[in-house]
Amino acid sequence: MAIGFFKHLYKAYKREQLLEKKRYIFQNNTNYVLFSGTSLGDNGDVRHLNDLYFMLFLLTKYKIPKENVTLAVDNNILEELKVNPLYNDQINIAIDNQVEEIINPENFEKSYNRDKNKNLVFISSGHGHISGLHLTKSNTFISSDYFEDISSETNDTLLIMSQCYAGAFHHLDTRKNICVLGSSDYQESLSLNLIKLTTMKDDKCNLFFKNNIDQQLGNFILNEMSFNPQMHPINPFLFSLFLVLLEPDKQIVSRKKHLINIYKNAVSITSENLNNTYQHVKIETGGSSVNYNIEGIRITQQPYLLNKIIASRYNIVESDIN
Repeated sequence: MAIGFFKHLYKAYKREQLLEKKRYIFQNNTNYVLFSGTSLGDNGDVRHLNDLYFMLFLLTKYKIPKENVTLAVDNNILEELKVNPLYNDQINIAIDNQVEEIINPENFEKSYNRDKNKNLVFISSGHGHISGLHLTKSNTFISSDYFEDISSETNDTLLIMSQCYAGAFHHLDTRKNICVLGSSDYQESLSLNLIKLTTMKDDKCNLFFKNNIDQQLGNFILNEMSFNPQMHPINPFLFSLFLVLLEPDKQIVSRKKHLINIYKNAVSITSENLNNTYQHVKIETGGSSVNYNIEGIRITQQPYLLNKIIASRYNIVESDIN
């Protein structure tokens, strides 16, 4: 009985040590998965890959080794980008330079082997459902159970979920060292045009970049980061997260650049971007239809953060002060 008691104390001690250790989003001891289950021809196919391209750019900025990066996306989408002149070829160059492995999302659960000696950052775009991540080609799902199954007792699993119904991952067992940033809880997620996310209009309808985006960054986002800013919007939460992680010293006033402050600032920027959106309404009367734009806040997605204990110890890079 005494042995069991001391085993329990030792286990609690090790757990406390694990919770208190410093963590870093961008570091060499972390593997990264960029995931979209949307197949070519389905709604949002190229757009969802554009979401992931913003995250891939951050991995390049923070000098993450190529061998640490996996992309799970329908290869037919990548082929489409190569032959379609509408899209720039930046994504193909970035994938060649920064991605070690490309996996068919339909086979992801069988094909991906999580290294439990490393942390995992899993970033999803694509479509979501209360049942999990939607694999549109087979109309099946990767459920939250999968991430508990691949969790590690000694390393962390950070999920950044931008798909609809990200609340499907809100209940994960935090004792398994899982932390989740969700762009929406139990609602559909939305996307906004990059021009709308980066610019505003004055009284004379002249466009200018928003206060948190200088001209150099704004031009870079519109001309280099988007496959086609007129056609492919991005998830506003994922875009806000990109801005905060790209320029944390500018976006976060606090000296603590941990995941809680990252989340707070990303949500704040997201809310500002939703303030002036318009919901399109179509009313049919007597065989004819009239279209209206109704101005107002579209409260269609509520971000959430799961596991604030781990989040408070999760910094961006090792040089950050906790």
